[in-house]
Amino acid sequence: MIQTIDAIDNPLVPNGEVSLVSHLVSSQLVDAYQEQLKVEVIRFFANQSEVVVYQCLQTGYRFFHPFHLAGDGAFYEALQQHEWYYRADKWEYSEAEACLKPGDKVLEVGSGSGTFVRRLTQQGYTCVGLEINEDAVAQAQAAGDIDLRSESLATHAQAHAEQYDLVCGFQVLEHIAAVRIFLADMVALVKPGGYLAIAVPNNDSIVFSRFPGINLRLKEHITLSIMNSPPHHMGLWNEASLRSLATIFPLQVVDVAYEPLYRGGRVKVSADIRLQQLAQRWRIPEKLLAPWLRPRLERYFEKNRKRIPGDTIFILYQKNRA
Repeated sequence: MIQTIDAIDNPLVPNGEVSLVSHLVSSQLVDAYQEQLKVEVIRFFANQSEVVVYQCLQTGYRFFHPFHLAGDGAFYEALQQHEWYYRADKWEYSEAEACLKPGDKVLEVGSGSGTFVRRLTQQGYTCVGLEINEDAVAQAQAAGDIDLRSESLATHAQAHAEQYDLVCGFQVLEHIAAVRIFLADMVALVKPGGYLAIAVPNNDSIVFSRFPGINLRLKEHITLSIMNSPPHHMGLWNEASLRSLATIFPLQVVDVAYEPLYRGGRVKVSADIRLQQLAQRWRIPEKLLAPWLRPRLERYFEKNRKRIPGDTIFILYQKNRA
């Protein structure tokens, strides 16, 4: 039986019903961020003993509460110490580029160090990037080769409504607490007939199947799970919840694509997670299953990695013309 909650504001559907999904212990999150990422987050959880996960019943979107837990610029600057945080290339870049034509004007929201903006600028597109990490913006501005701005999306939307052929956000929407307002601003910036491209973690993937996963023994999977919780992530998206946006905003879904599993690390993590799941389901000690089952699972995930949905889901919308 679904227990609906009346006292919680639905961040996606005003006055929409939500249900309780789970509770997270704040102190565990604080400790995990410190141990796994060397990032101090205790200030976000002052007087907050737990974090609650709710689900919007209309869209299936899951979100963390309270909303004030969302990370700030200083938090992202701390994460930037890890070289892997701002990846030089992302699978979804090529997916988004496929809808572009010569002369198109592009806005990227949450540009990080500006990799995608630079990539499009070098191809001759007019491209603007917005980023809250002031250190990343300062570095890009010092280089002088791209248009990266420390400007809020709301401010930009007020001044540049319907000016872009493509507005995109890669690994951004999951960080946002006030998602309806954020999405409304993104949609407002798109020209009628233009495109909105979004890429977020795929919360239906096996990598995130044991959320929150803080107590798992797999170090890499623990880190992934911690990154999928506040103050880093404030929402949990999947294909169904992303498709539901076309019922809320003047959009049509054009395409949905899944990133394949990475070679190596993700294949191993996927095999280890499946091994744990099967050991629990069959009630057989994992150490007895591992010697013969883990190699078989790794071979399976490696062989099928291109057709097994990986970490990221990409969705492309077209804005209605009228």
